[in-house]
Amino acid sequence: MADLQDQEYRSYRRDNLLVRANVYYVRGAWADAEGTYRAVCELAEQDDDRRAASEARLRLATVLRRRGQFEASRGFAEQALEAARRLHYRQGVAEALHCMAALAWASGDLDECERMANEGLLVAQGTQLADRRAELLLALTAAQATKGHLAAATAGLTEAEGIFRELRQKRQRCLALANLAELLTWQGEPLQARQRAHIAVQLATEIEYKLGRTAAIRAQAVAAFDLGLLDEAWSGLGESLQLARQLGAAEEIIASLVPMVQLAMERGETASAQEHGAKGFEAAEARDPEKYLPLLKAFLARALLHDRPLDALAMIKEAEAAVPSLPVPRRTQVQLAVAWAWLDAGDRDRARSRARTVLQTAGSRGFRLRSLEARALLAIVGDAEDHQTHRSVVVELVRDFVSAMSPEMGRAFLTRPFLARLDVVEAEVRG
Repeated sequence: MADLQDQEYRSYRRDNLLVRANVYYVRGAWADAEGTYRAVCELAEQDDDRRAASEARLRLATVLRRRGQFEASRGFAEQALEAARRLHYRQGVAEALHCMAALAWASGDLDECERMANEGLLVAQGTQLADRRAELLLALTAAQATKGHLAAATAGLTEAEGIFRELRQKRQRCLALANLAELLTWQGEPLQARQRAHIAVQLATEIEYKLGRTAAIRAQAVAAFDLGLLDEAWSGLGESLQLARQLGAAEEIIASLVPMVQLAMERGETASAQEHGAKGFEAAEARDPEKYLPLLKAFLARALLHDRPLDALAMIKEAEAAVPSLPVPRRTQVQLAVAWAWLDAGDRDRARSRARTVLQTAGSRGFRLRSLEARALLAIVGDAEDHQTHRSVVVELVRDFVSAMSPEMGRAFLTRPFLARLDVVEAEVRG
């Protein structure tokens, strides 16, 4: 301080604080990151460095979004966008539009998210803005995937992951891989999903990126669940839930709790399913941008059928009532869960009807695992002829699934209840 002029000192201090704030952000220390970014913004304004002030406001907007303070976040993002446009600062404009797209997604406004992301992509042209383009693709593909445009989302995420890998931006690459793993799970490719998520976990661990680790471990656990690796899935979901709670990330909390309810039921642990389901309802009240609540109701209904049948039936009907308003991937997932719930409730006709709807949608959309499960359900509830027809197709589909798996993993997959109830055995599949 003694050897530097005031402005020069503030410049060095600002650089120092930026590094500190970035470390806080990666570690998920949102309150500390917010305070530090505010100090950076104040120093930039004192020096009348409008570009630096705009960048600091964007960092602050991102942290406030993570803390659930959407209105405050939107205010800083809009200020930064306006300033960047006045300065003809393309990188700042693109980053601000990405921030606003992420806000729209967190608020559940998928159309606005797409609009902002596409506007940003028009700005982020050229190699110098490649990192901004990749970040905008993260926002755009989140909206596309939620709406069911899986091919476009897969292409965009693959491009984004490649850019981040080339630029050696590990934090952003971790998120891209975690999102890609989740997308592959939707498409019924759990083996590939688990592999992508594993790389994301390694990256997050290497740089101590808590939010990325939370998302990556959850994606890896859900893929393990689909593969029938139930102990691995339970352990992973428990860890992702613990991390999400440490971060106060409501959307990550419910994203871990919902598959835990389903997994608890698959393990025959009804009390655990009810416990996690109740916590899931609390999390959904805080924030549910991905519309998990109807799915949670369908899963929890199965756990309540024995002890509280009237409540369970009410939940099934509430889940069904929400179906028309859901995007296609979530709608298909809810309809399949509802079909199983109706079967457990003893209504085979409704179970059959819902399963047929799932099979039509899943088959046309490429949801391989959902399609397989729906067909297995139809084999269970169908008459003798339907049973034999659907079961034969199930065996062929399972044979295709396990062809890329080790014998041990293939056996684990065959223990999934929807296959075990059909008495699909390894000898028949490997035959």
